[in-house]
Amino acid sequence: MALPTPYAHPDGRNLHLGKSPAVIPAGTPKFHHYLDRVIAPAPPSMDWYKGVTDWGPMENDQLGCCTISSKAHALQVASLNTTGIVTLTDQEIVNYYSWWDGYIPGDPSTDNGGIVSQVLNSWHRHGMNGYKLPAYSSVDWTDTQNMLKAIELIGTVDIGLQLPLTAQEQVGRVWDVVGDPATDPASMPGSWGGHDINCGKYTTNSDGSILFTPITWGRSQQMTQKFLTTYADEVWATLIGMWFDPDKLSAGGFQWADLYSDMNQLKT
Repeated sequence: MALPTPYAHPDGRNLHLGKSPAVIPAGTPKFHHYLDRVIAPAPPSMDWYKGVTDWGPMENDQLGCCTISSKAHALQVASLNTTGIVTLTDQEIVNYYSWWDGYIPGDPSTDNGGIVSQVLNSWHRHGMNGYKLPAYSSVDWTDTQNMLKAIELIGTVDIGLQLPLTAQEQVGRVWDVVGDPATDPASMPGSWGGHDINCGKYTTNSDGSILFTPITWGRSQQMTQKFLTTYADEVWATLIGMWFDPDKLSAGGFQWADLYSDMNQLKT
């Protein structure tokens, strides 16, 4: 699959995409199944970034490796809040892009991006630089409380988008819906291409809508709730090993033990 031409950002970066359309395998655990029936609403804001704004592009300004770069950003956020920030090297990013997405260094014809669920499965089975992913689950991004609780309890969520062309000029500002996605060619989902990002921050606006702040191409990128619901085609809650605190999750109303058991029974 040929990837879209990289977008030449005014700051000099060439921004690559690289996410294939969502593939949700049968039997994939669903995040809301592990929440208690009676659960406190998520707080109006959550920020796991501790003031960090520059995370490094993780080679996604050179290759269509966003399915790997987003996981490296998730590791950064998890480690920032636990052991001290851990940043994979560019070579390590390329290695995982090769192992998990089939890229052959030096062969542009193999720079074809990847499938998020397959990368998550590989991380779950093999670890990433020794860092484990004990469990992950699919999140219903159209349910606001599910999204917010996932960020509150799990730390970050992995978001797959089918980006419109209108998002290009909004890079570095706020991703929002422009025009009619059903009829305007530049506003249609996927008119730019598929992209994978990671999010560990949100705030609530005065009108009650949510403003998410994911990480992509190494920077914070704000995104409206409407943009998310319009252009996402998958969202994943990832329980990263270094941040996997069963007592915290249980106290928050998340049935981590059931999810962990279900993950171990999956045939992957």
